[in-house]
Amino acid sequence: MMKNTKILFGLLVALMLLFGCTGGAGEQPAAGTGNNTVAPVKNDTVAPEPTALEKRIAEDLAVAEKLKTRPDYGFGITGASVLFQKLPAFPTDFYKMRVQVRYNRITDLTNLDAKYYKQPEFYPGFDDGFQAAGQGAKLYAAPPEGRWGAFGYGTYPADAQVTTAAGQEFKLTTFFHTGWLVESYQGTRLTASYPETASLPNQEMTGANSMVQDPVKTAGYFDVTVTPNVFLLDPAFPQFGENWAQKVIVDVKVKEGTPKGVYVIGINPSAPPAEQNDAWATQYTTAYTTAGAATSLDRPFYQIAVDVK
Repeated sequence: MMKNTKILFGLLVALMLLFGCTGGAGEQPAAGTGNNTVAPVKNDTVAPEPTALEKRIAEDLAVAEKLKTRPDYGFGITGASVLFQKLPAFPTDFYKMRVQVRYNRITDLTNLDAKYYKQPEFYPGFDDGFQAAGQGAKLYAAPPEGRWGAFGYGTYPADAQVTTAAGQEFKLTTFFHTGWLVESYQGTRLTASYPETASLPNQEMTGANSMVQDPVKTAGYFDVTVTPNVFLLDPAFPQFGENWAQKVIVDVKVKEGTPKGVYVIGINPSAPPAEQNDAWATQYTTAYTTAGAATSLDRPFYQIAVDVK
């Protein structure tokens, strides 16, 4: 089966609204993107000089190997014990795993354990590099007064690029999560869409290319299944809930006869089906809202570019 997958971990898409305060969450991670490796060489040849990217990966892995615990971030022992109480124990190899994920050394995230993706440090913006407080951690260390985190959510990674062929099938994984300081339970349904226009990040993450497609025709070329397609995101304040982050698997089947070309599939959040929405609203009352409460982005939350060869 022909398939070549590139996940752009430099991107996080997030939407957040706080009563009394509005803003976006997320920043570029320290890691870049790429999947460069040094090919094996014979003993009588000279190994090629490592590229700048390979050197950066090696340097970051060397640092990650020494880091086994989460830093304090200024929360204090009591604050940290409450904030992270419901999360899995912080893995001693977390930073090593994160480096490999962000540099595309690991691209199949289907089996990534919850002990990694439920840590807020997995997502850009919580920390800054290695163990320095980022925007997210700083918000938790000193939450704004007189505010209530009404709703907010994001997805990471936000983009994937796949090269495949008609008649083939592939799976991708992304992670939806509650925004920093959000205090609501958020009912979420994910559905596929086919935007008329899209902006696709280039391979070097230095710019983007625009494309246009016919949404009706494009929808007829693919069968898309999202698992799970309905779920509840827990609050992320005053502590991270057990289900504040959700792994989402997208299965895409390219139908026979699909013309060659580049197509874009979007995955977007909306309100859950009425029966489930009513049940959650009854259970959580004023602490409940839906992920469809705000959709002001001009692009899909999760965007898949499919190059059919």
